[in-house]
Amino acid sequence: MRKNNPNLFINTRHLTDRKEDHLTEFFAGLLLSSPFFRKAYERFVLGRHFHEQGWKDVQIVNVETQCHYVDEKRIPDMILHLSNGMKIACEHKIEALETGKDDDNNPNQLWDYLHLPDVSGLVYVRSNWKPPLSDVVKHPKYVKPLKAPHFLWRDFYHLLRKDDTVMGRWLKEAFEHLGYTPPVALIGEMSGPNKTENDRNRHNFVKLMTATRNFANELGWKYEAGSIEGHYLSKNAKASCSDVLITACQTERFLFRASPTDGGIQGIVARLDAARRDLVEKFDIPTDISINTVNRAKGKVQVIDITTTLRDILGKKARTVQGIEQRLFDFHKPLLLALQEG
Repeated sequence: MRKNNPNLFINTRHLTDRKEDHLTEFFAGLLLSSPFFRKAYERFVLGRHFHEQGWKDVQIVNVETQCHYVDEKRIPDMILHLSNGMKIACEHKIEALETGKDDDNNPNQLWDYLHLPDVSGLVYVRSNWKPPLSDVVKHPKYVKPLKAPHFLWRDFYHLLRKDDTVMGRWLKEAFEHLGYTPPVALIGEMSGPNKTENDRNRHNFVKLMTATRNFANELGWKYEAGSIEGHYLSKNAKASCSDVLITACQTERFLFRASPTDGGIQGIVARLDAARRDLVEKFDIPTDISINTVNRAKGKVQVIDITTTLRDILGKKARTVQGIEQRLFDFHKPLLLALQEG
């Protein structure tokens, strides 16, 4: 992340592992504190539902989060109280880094929310596309966009850009930091509902990584393609890691994952951390670093994750194929060098 950023959302996010709740609390706070954003949200998200229900001049008058129902097992992330006495439940999801999967294994969760006794509508927001059960989408209480099965966090970015409150600016910066922004021009959607479009754009993205792959090869890495646009680097005897995964499949997360060989993980973290700080200073590319545990065929292993967004890697000036390829190379070069032993 960028240094000296007086952004309460970004500066407190690391204090909790409940990322969905953290985002929901700030989002609810903005709905309560900004008349502009609240009205824009009503028009954009609820307008069609209000019309279908025959509700006129209805407004959001209060917002609750983590609402417990005494006789129910489910806890909606957010409840919108309307001026006509009705309630709209909201379920918010943030997915894992490279899989696009969330922690909810109950496909009936949304169906349960639709049948809460005092809920008159349900809004579903995710980072990536994952349509609910068809019975949910067809339910008269289910609130959805005109041409999509659910809302994405990035759908709200255009509203945040127009909000001039302090919290609005915090969330706008946070959405940029998290990658909740429209797909990058010249690259397009790589994880949307249209598989043909995804495949085409992923294949094209692979070409933009040519300079990076060539440099990795010079350092001794063997390249293997994965998930069409994914890059797997392995079998480098000169590196302190057994393999590296690079993936930009998700719009909101660009992932560089290094799997250390036995021992010495803290030393690798230190070198990668120094490299990513250089990326901030030299190229204005904000990044996060973390040690995570993942499941592999041989069991649980520790990995080092460097995360950013494609939008931040490319910056404001990379608007040509050559410019994009160069910025991708500039991002990966110091990270790959940090993994070389000696």
